[in-house]
Amino acid sequence: MSKRQLKSIDIDFFKKNKNITFYLIMIVFLICLLISKLNLSYGSSSKSYVSDNVLINGTKIGRAEVISDKLLEKGSCISAQVIKPTDVVIHQTACIDVDAEQMYESLKNANSDPYAGTSYSKYRKASWTITVGYDKIIQNVPLNWQAYAQ
Repeated sequence: MSKRQLKSIDIDFFKKNKNITFYLIMIVFLICLLISKLNLSYGSSSKSYVSDNVLINGTKIGRAEVISDKLLEKGSCISAQVIKPTDVVIHQTACIDVDAEQMYESLKNANSDPYAGTSYSKYRKASWTITVGYDKIIQNVPLNWQAYAQ
């Protein structure tokens, strides 16, 4: 297969899978947002989406609304350890049928389970900062809190 054929396959894939394309665009946008927050950007943005390590609740990013008024507390999956972030970790779960609200609820339930990560629990000991869904972006913890994905 030539390089020209591979490029057309990649473009066709994104044309056929518009939801995946939207998710990837949102992830790239969040990377840019986090890089800006980490002061790694070369220019300044006229509009800020972050205040005190929290995304501004109710802001629209594309079609997705930011929800940041339900930050989770310290628990089994969230250490609440304050960090100075230097990198961004992106993890795509391929759970296309699971919306951001369900992912948030799963983390909330795991965080309140004292046995998370053990054989006594159905939850693993994992956490993440932001959940990106089709129409919602839910912040789980402040940007300067450690998550176990980090």
